[in-house]
Amino acid sequence: MRRGVGHAMALAGVTLVLAVGCSKGESASTTAAAGVSASSAPAASTTVAPPATTSATTSPTASTAPAGPLVAEAGGWRLVITAPTTGATIGPAVDLCYMLTGPGQASVAFEVALLSAATGSPSSSDRVSGAVGAGSARVNLGSPDPRFYDMTIQAVVNGQPIAGLAVRFFVRFGTAAPAGCP
Repeated sequence: MRRGVGHAMALAGVTLVLAVGCSKGESASTTAAAGVSASSAPAASTTVAPPATTSATTSPTASTAPAGPLVAEAGGWRLVITAPTTGATIGPAVDLCYMLTGPGQASVAFEVALLSAATGSPSSSDRVSGAVGAGSARVNLGSPDPRFYDMTIQAVVNGQPIAGLAVRFFVRFGTAAPAGCP
């Protein structure tokens, strides 16, 4: 009889610990493992799904990067890229739409590169001239394989890349005409 009461009390204790832990936002397996000794509670089992992987031909998740303009600030300069946008499908010719502001007039260029999303190795690149202020530049990226890439845009001011004045986001290379700038 005492043995049955002991098991019932242990079960009630585990239930109480699980209920309190779950109401605090903790998982039941964490609470049971931390709050009850192994001799009085049954072993908790947890099923963990393997992490989702993204192949080079599938779409990255929407939470990878925010939509809208991409912004970088460094050395008194501010770079805003309005096109292409994160997740856009681009073709060999791409219109780069930007706003570059800073402490004065300067000679400006942009180094644009497509990097393999899987390995980070460069697949294609182009360097185009720009200007301080709002502007656009036509970038020619050649013909890399159609798939997802990371695109980097680095501002070069007076012949020097400014550390931190770059953006990186993903695009899909395919067949798309240059979209122009708003």
